[in-house]
Amino acid sequence: MNKFIFLIGAAKSGTTLLATILNKHPEICLSSPKETNFFTNKCYKPNSHKTYLKAFHKKECKYLLDASTSYSAGWNQSSKNIAERIARHYPQAIIIYIFRNPVKRAWSSYWHARRVGSEVRTPDEAFKDFNSSHIQASLYYDRLQDYLTYFKREQITLISFEDFIQDPEKHTNQILKKIKLDKINISKSELTKKVNKSYRWRKKTSYLNKIPIKYLKSINKYLTLFLPVFIHQLIKNIVSKEIPRIDPINKDYLESQLLDKYEMFLTELSNG
Repeated sequence: MNKFIFLIGAAKSGTTLLATILNKHPEICLSSPKETNFFTNKCYKPNSHKTYLKAFHKKECKYLLDASTSYSAGWNQSSKNIAERIARHYPQAIIIYIFRNPVKRAWSSYWHARRVGSEVRTPDEAFKDFNSSHIQASLYYDRLQDYLTYFKREQITLISFEDFIQDPEKHTNQILKKIKLDKINISKSELTKKVNKSYRWRKKTSYLNKIPIKYLKSINKYLTLFLPVFIHQLIKNIVSKEIPRIDPINKDYLESQLLDKYEMFLTELSNG
C-alpha cells in the first residue's frame, strides 16, 4: 500500500524545487498536476477520492507526493480543515513544511498574485487585509498548530528555505533518510535552477497574464526543452522583469504583523 507525503507549503518558499527533486527518487511519485488542491475547502469532495488517486501515475512507488501550497494558505481557518481531512484519510501521512523569512514570503506572494491576475490591489491595501494569503500563509506558527491538532510532531518535517537553497541535496537526503529511502545524487544544473521564481510582466507584455497559467507553463516547458539556454533567457528578459524591492513602509508594517509569530515558530522548531 502506498504511503503519502504532503508538501503543504509555504507558497513562494522553494516547494516547487523540493518537489521536483523528491520526484527524481524512484520510490516517490509526484502528482500531476503538482498541486492537486484536493483537500481544500473549494475542491474537496469525499466521494471523489478515486479521482484524486488518478493524479498519481506511478502507482508502484512507495510514496505518493502531493505538493499543494494551498494546504497552508490559512484563510478562513482553511488549513485546519485541510489538516483534518488529510488526517481522516491518511493518519500516518508525512507532512513537509518549508518556510522562509515571512516578510520576504509575503512580498513575493503579493507579486506572484499580481502577475497571475488574482491580485489587483496595491501592496498597502493587500497587506491590510489580514485574512489574505499573503499574511495568513506567512503565519507559520499558526499554520503549524493547525496540523499539530491532527498529526504528531514527529510526522512533520520543518525546513528553512534559506538553509535548503544553500544545499538542496543535503536537505533532500535528510528527508529521504527520515522516511527510510536511499539517498539520491542531484545534478549541478538541477541544484542551480531557480524554479518558480517570482517576477512581473513588463508593461508591453502585461496582456500575458490573461493567458491561463497552465498554458504559460506548457509554453515555457517547450521553450526550455527546445531552445538554447541563452535564447530562452533572452525571451524571458524581454517579457518579464524582477519584482521590486520591498519599500520601508510595507517592510515595517509586515514586520509588525509577522515577526512575533515567527519568533514563536522558531522556538517551536528548536524544541522539536
